[in-house]
Parts: sequence; structure tokens; C-alpha cells
Amino acid sequence: MMLRLITATLLALPCSAAAPKLTALVIDGTSFPLGTRTQIGRSSACDLVLADDDTVSRHHAEIALRGGVCVIRDLDSCNGIYVNGRARRRARLRRGDELQLGETVIRLR
Repeated sequence: MMLRLITATLLALPCSAAAPKLTALVIDGTSFPLGTRTQIGRSSACDLVLADDDTVSRHHAEIALRGGVCVIRDLDSCNGIYVNGRARRRARLRRGDELQLGETVIRLR
């Protein structure tokens, strides 16, 4: 399996030093605003489209913001999601985490 690496930056507004407010995921200079829910998959209906990875489901995962916390949830995809190398159904995301959806690896910074 050949993995494709994408580096993404989590943008945050400094609401407070302890709890910045996450606002967007930036990949290759393109900003994907993080709303209440951001869907990731191959479908053009998704907010973040990974069309060139056949191992990603049409509606693979969802990133949600809840109380300033960024959480990823698997949407019953065929290949699941991995956070820092561990299979997860749901996980909190932090800077430095690495998520894998199919053959696509997204490194958060």
C-alpha cells in the first residue's frame, strides 16, 4: 500500500490561552472552515473531498467541533480511521496527530 501524506494546519483564534477556538483546517494553502460538522470522503458532496483515493469511502469520516474540542468520527467506512496508528471509531484531535483514511494520511500541526 502506498500512503499519500497531506500536512494540514489547524487554525485557531485565541479565545483564551487555555482554550483557543479552532476555525479551519488548511491543506496546501486551501482553507476548509470547521463548522459544526465537516465531512470527509470521496463524494463531491463532502466538505473535504479525497477523490483520488479509492480506499476512502464516499462519506468516510466527520470532524466536529463541540465546545472547542475537535473530534473525528468514522461514518461506518469500509477501511475505518486511524489516529496515530490506532484504529478508532471516534477520537479527539490535537495538533501533532496523524490521521489515516484509506491510503491518505493527514498530519495535523
